[in-house]
Amino acid sequence: TAVRGFAQRLHRKYRDPEQVHAYAEIIISEVDRLNSVLGDVLDFARNVDSVRKAVNLNDIVLRTIHLLEERFGSHQVICETDLDPSIPTCYYDEAQLTQVLINLMKNGAQAMKDGGVLFVRTQATDTHCLVDVTDTGVGIPPKIAKKIFEPFFTTKTKGTGLGLALAKRVVEEHGGEIRLDSAPGKGTTFRIMLPIRLEIPNVEEVIESIDHAKPLVDPDDPLGRQGWACEPV
Repeated sequence: TAVRGFAQRLHRKYRDPEQVHAYAEIIISEVDRLNSVLGDVLDFARNVDSVRKAVNLNDIVLRTIHLLEERFGSHQVICETDLDPSIPTCYYDEAQLTQVLINLMKNGAQAMKDGGVLFVRTQATDTHCLVDVTDTGVGIPPKIAKKIFEPFFTTKTKGTGLGLALAKRVVEEHGGEIRLDSAPGKGTTFRIMLPIRLEIPNVEEVIESIDHAKPLVDPDDPLGRQGWACEPV
């Protein structure tokens, strides 16, 4: 925080010579990147208690898009939506699902190097609320698609490979499922399927989900990294 703060001061106060300005921009950019990496690792490593409250997925989608407007603009990405008005208000963890959508939308924007359309669609069935995040990027080869949700797997030069693993864990802890539909040259769709929860899960359901928890990474990992995915309750 201190490094970024002083770099911002340098950026504002000494706009000349140009080299000082450029160096300050690099410092700010790298600090932001390191903060992002550290945040991913911490989010994945710790077991955060889920805070369920009455929320509407359409509201979460719109709020997430608003948070990422600047990023979409910098990637020349147009975001379009088709939101089902029949989506019911359910008991979900708003903060966790917002982070899931941020990860999916950021991935979609990054997949469209020359710009494109990011399409977000919601739909309600008798039993589930669905969210589709579709990009018009280059698509994902089958070999990579098989590993896409594995912790620490990434094809990017910068990144932790934890974004999609964390998304999968959060969705599964909600008793849901996340699916990938992609092919080279045809873009990519991530589908989130969340069971409709019209009331807060009772204590017995929570205990049962903990009993069925399984590690997402090897508990014998020397770095001690461990996350948990819960079976549907």
